[in-house]
Amino acid sequence: MLDQIVFYLLAYLLASAGAFAVLRRVTEESGTSDLKAFAGLYHRAPWSAWALLLFFLSLAGIPLTMGFFGKWYLLVGAAWGGHGLLATLIVVTSVMSYAYYFAVLKQAFLRPGSTERPIRFRGAEVAVVLIAAAGVLLGGLLPGEVLRTIAQAFDAAHFFGLYDGRL
Repeated sequence: MLDQIVFYLLAYLLASAGAFAVLRRVTEESGTSDLKAFAGLYHRAPWSAWALLLFFLSLAGIPLTMGFFGKWYLLVGAAWGGHGLLATLIVVTSVMSYAYYFAVLKQAFLRPGSTERPIRFRGAEVAVVLIAAAGVLLGGLLPGEVLRTIAQAFDAAHFFGLYDGRL
C-alpha cells in the first residue's frame, strides 16, 4: 500500500509543479491572477495551454494520466481497507475540483485573447513543464512499471537498511 501512496504523491507532485509553472508565468506576464489572464492562452502559447490541460486532467483524475491511476490506487485501497468515508471523500473532492480546472481551461482554449503579446517562458520553467508532462504521461501510460519501480526502490532501501518496512 505504501508504494501506491508514493505513486499518488509523485503524480500529484508532477502535475502540481507543472501546472504551477504555467500558472505562475501566465499571471506574471499578464500582471493579474484573474481568470481572464488565461483568455486565449492557446493562441499566445499553445504548448503551455496543452501542458496545462494535461496537468489539470491528471489532477482531476481523468483516465490515461498518472493522476487517474494514483487516485484509483488510493480509492481501491481505501475501499478494500474498510475506509468507505475516505473513498467517498476522494471522489467528492475530485469532482469538486473540476469546476476550477475546467474554468481555467475554458478561458485558455475557448475565449479570445490578445495574440500580440505571446507568453515567454524561461529555461527553468520550460524544464519543469517538460519533465512534469513527461512524468504525468509516462505514469498514465505505464502505471504498472512506475509502481513496480517504486516498490523496487522500497525493497532496495530495505536491503540497505535505509527503510525498516514500517510506515
